[in-house]
Amino acid sequence: MAADRDRFLNSFSFAFVRNPWDRLFSAFNYLHASIGINASRDVRWATQYLGGFEDFEAFVLALRSEDTWRKIRRWPHFRPQLDWLCIPGSVELCPSYIGRFETLADDFKHITEELGLHVALSCERKLQSDGQKMFTGKMIEIIGDRYRSDAETLKYSGPTEQR
Repeated sequence: MAADRDRFLNSFSFAFVRNPWDRLFSAFNYLHASIGINASRDVRWATQYLGGFEDFEAFVLALRSEDTWRKIRRWPHFRPQLDWLCIPGSVELCPSYIGRFETLADDFKHITEELGLHVALSCERKLQSDGQKMFTGKMIEIIGDRYRSDAETLKYSGPTEQR
């Protein structure tokens, strides 16, 4: 965007977002399950920063600590989505269209129609169950506080139905 701001701002652009509660749950489980399996960047980070957490609840409760939150939120999987969607220092969303993970197929169809493409959405990776997705009231509150800007700007009010 820095090369031609006007062209960027006048072009159709899109991004996909996800419910902050569900996104945090998914990112934690993805990274926590990888602890120690190889020496990739994500695995090294997860081993160092997530290895001490027995489960998702312990992780979320630890996010009450400013020090823990500061360390965790720096990792790309845990950064607020607005960090990726706004010009630094602004809260204005840059993409022309915001799709949602929760309505992926419909939103993908909208994008392909907008671009005049005839492309089918394929699923390369099937979602796997990460165990029971359960949020206590305290967990909902902590995540809501830590991802308040995402929740408010992207209009999410809590986790999707618990399985």
